[in-house]
Amino acid sequence: MILSLSVAAVIYGGVLLFYCIYQSKRSYIKYLIYLCLPILLCFLIYMAYQRLISIDTATDIRNNLLLYVFGQTYSEMLLGNGMLGVVDELASYMSEGTLWQAGVASLNDNGLWLFIINKIGVLGLIIFILLMWIKTKTRLNRLLLCLLMITKLSFLYFGFIFYIALVLSRSPADDEFTAKN
Repeated sequence: MILSLSVAAVIYGGVLLFYCIYQSKRSYIKYLIYLCLPILLCFLIYMAYQRLISIDTATDIRNNLLLYVFGQTYSEMLLGNGMLGVVDELASYMSEGTLWQAGVASLNDNGLWLFIINKIGVLGLIIFILLMWIKTKTRLNRLLLCLLMITKLSFLYFGFIFYIALVLSRSPADDEFTAKN
């Protein structure tokens, strides 16, 4: 994630890295990382700063998508546009393949949470998050769920389908075993 040079990916990778460091049990890697942490932080801050000063239009693109999605009628926001549907104002751009002309990069550019709102609505997002939150019992699984919700995934990508299949195929006994160990 860090090598992609995306500010968001660096943040996601950093959160996951810090969680893994926090969960490590007195291993030598923990001390090695603490020694390298100041250098790593300086590097990451410099890299994030360089990326942020060069992306004026990227922020506008993400804001435009938010305005299109939340500018819909209440029923469209609550129930979504359907699995194949898009926001009415973006439909012609989508069919022509010129979504960039509307000032939007892609429908999942702001994260999976907004993509789900666009497809199955706020109600669908709430039901999905509640189902996954109930099904995931450990802190690591819940952290991964939160990270996936803010990444640029589509719910049609293999990685997301694989994650859902793993979470839904786990039995309660598996969660109790991992929670104890």
